[in-house]
Amino acid sequence: MIYEIKTYDLTNKKIRLVKKRPDLKVVNGTNNQRDRFVDDDGRDGICGPRSKFTTSLVKSENTFTDEECPKFLPYFADVTQDLPGSCKFEPEIYENCQLMTETNGTYLQFFNHDTDKVLKIAINSNIYSPLKNN
Repeated sequence: MIYEIKTYDLTNKKIRLVKKRPDLKVVNGTNNQRDRFVDDDGRDGICGPRSKFTTSLVKSENTFTDEECPKFLPYFADVTQDLPGSCKFEPEIYENCQLMTETNGTYLQFFNHDTDKVLKIAINSNIYSPLKNN
């Protein structure tokens, strides 16, 4: 079995989300090329630049399966709007937001359960401060 491991490199913590990928198989590299992961049609199965695959699964601290965490990860933070310095008003602060497994490209997404808002973490977007219980 091939597993996709997505690593969330967070403030004060790394979390790994492991997903079974029965749709992929290993094609051994030739002439000093690396092994590739392809689907049944032979198309490259790597899902993105941050995706890494392994053929073994070792359950370690801060590693979760997509069955355990289908939508949210056990990481909470206060998310603050990142506003340009020229703004004359205070940024909104969303307290106790939960990290989502879904990302938008390479952008992290936090969910605010009080307002049902999805907050993207990116340059010139929002900033976050992890809660102490993480």
